[in-house]
Amino acid sequence: MVREIIIPDNEKYSIHIPKEYINQKVEILIIPFPSNDKVEKMENEFNPSKYYDVSNISKADIDNYLMNSRNEWENEQ
Repeated sequence: MVREIIIPDNEKYSIHIPKEYINQKVEILIIPFPSNDKVEKMENEFNPSKYYDVSNISKADIDNYLMNSRNEWENEQ
């Protein structure tokens, strides 16, 4: 796969096609790349650090929590 991010200065641009892609179907896409402002906004939408240590919870701990919650709910009925 070849990916190149450019800032074109006119309407024409030449590309280099690697030898291994010759005589094969290839797809060439031209899509706008987000500006730095948009990238920062996208990064701020999901912050993995908010979920620090979540993966350290064991399945047994989750099962126990769910069982206790279910039992509390059933006992209130």
